[in-house]
Amino acid sequence: KLVFPLYYGFCRLGAPDFYPQTLSCAEETLTKEYVQSGYKDTVEGIEEAREIVLSQIPYLSKPDIATKCKEALKKRFRAINESRAQKRKAGQVYGVPLSGSLLTKPGMYPEQMHSNEDTRRKWIEALVQPNRRLWSLAEQVPRGFRRKLLFNYLIRYNVPLLRASWLVKVTYLNQVRSNIIQ
Repeated sequence: KLVFPLYYGFCRLGAPDFYPQTLSCAEETLTKEYVQSGYKDTVEGIEEAREIVLSQIPYLSKPDIATKCKEALKKRFRAINESRAQKRKAGQVYGVPLSGSLLTKPGMYPEQMHSNEDTRRKWIEALVQPNRRLWSLAEQVPRGFRRKLLFNYLIRYNVPLLRASWLVKVTYLNQVRSNIIQ
């Protein structure tokens, strides 16, 4: 049979599942910092970044390992640059402005048709409907949306954001293309 003392001075173990504390332990002292942010038990040691440096530097400083790492990095960068160059030629790189032959390729994006006010209104109403596919609407994109007029239509008819951005892109690309061709 195990007997556990009920008072502190008799034994340093304390009750089961209870870490014994001394009378002057840091956790028991109330300071402004402990009251505001709670007590954190700190352990002496090396931070993770320094530990990695200290443990890996001797290994990575070997000449053959260093050259292998450099060659691997060069190979990866070369592959990335080649991939970007191929995508740039195909016009698929994001963040690179479309210019020159990319804008004048036929079929690259929907072309706009001449239309009147009524046709534009009906087409915008069709754009609002989620069951209408963009590829079917792309066959007859109306021309004549200019700056504020385009945004007024989009706001007035509550066009969903993705469809609105598609229309803005098509309108802008057609304007830029017509400027390049002229």
